Amino acid sequence: MSKSIERLGLGTMRMNFDNQEESIKTIHKALKSGIKMINTGEFYNAGATELVLREALKDIPRDEYVISLKYGALPDLNGKYYGVDSDIRNIRAHLKYSLTRLGLDYVDIFEPARIDENANIEDLMNELVKLKEEGYIKYISLSEISPEVLKIANNIHHIDYIEMRYSLINRGIEDEMLKVAKELGIQVIVYGLNASGKLEELVPKNILDKLKEFAKSRNITLPVLCYAWALNKNKDIICLTGCTKETHLDELINALNIELSEEDIINIEECLEGIDIYNKQMLKNKIIDGKYV
Repeated sequence: MSKSIERLGLGTMRMNFDNQEESIKTIHKALKSGIKMINTGEFYNAGATELVLREALKDIPRDEYVISLKYGALPDLNGKYYGVDSDIRNIRAHLKYSLTRLGLDYVDIFEPARIDENANIEDLMNELVKLKEEGYIKYISLSEISPEVLKIANNIHHIDYIEMRYSLINRGIEDEMLKVAKELGIQVIVYGLNASGKLEELVPKNILDKLKEFAKSRNITLPVLCYAWALNKNKDIICLTGCTKETHLDELINALNIELSEEDIINIEECLEGIDIYNKQMLKNKIIDGKYV
């Protein structure tokens, strides 16, 4: 097994009862390929994703996979998210429901989906530390957090991971976050590398054609180029892929074998001139008292 495979993690947001069989095959394929990190959320498909994971992992030795779990996002009856549960008293209930659905005694990585602007960071961190000391979680993580809040939280207790959105058209973490995380010894996990499957919708056709031409020159697809760009530009990050099909997973694993020079990376990024590449998307959606504002 190539050690570089550890730089990929499997995201499960799209896994549900409708694609359960294919999703389970993809999970098994990922584990056989050497991918250990499985990233999920208690709110993914209103808990259905965790039940699919339980079925997929029931015969897999516990030390052969790493579960990264987010909690707290609140879906409406139509599936859209309207806020987060920022009440620190409820963290244990969220974790209990997830452990029950997953059929596990602990999760490896645990994190709030978002940080409420009015949340007491010290109280939040203290509760996460207690869960760690009690053995219900192994590592503390935070998601879509600002560098300033990350520093405050890390001063209370060391943060092991952060999970952030990152893509060719969203490089906000390059502004400061990557530097801060490195200084603090925090592992960065990124998601949305193909703009959550919407790259072709969000990028003007003339720019998209340039990117496709570059990908074609390397005999790869555009999604694979997105991963190869991130993996080559940032040697320490872990990239999540949201595959539900084995064939797509094979393609993205191939991104680990693609070498891009600094000049290649510059050429790729020059294709995107005129795009707001430093927008922070998720960070623009502030949570105050549990609601998006």
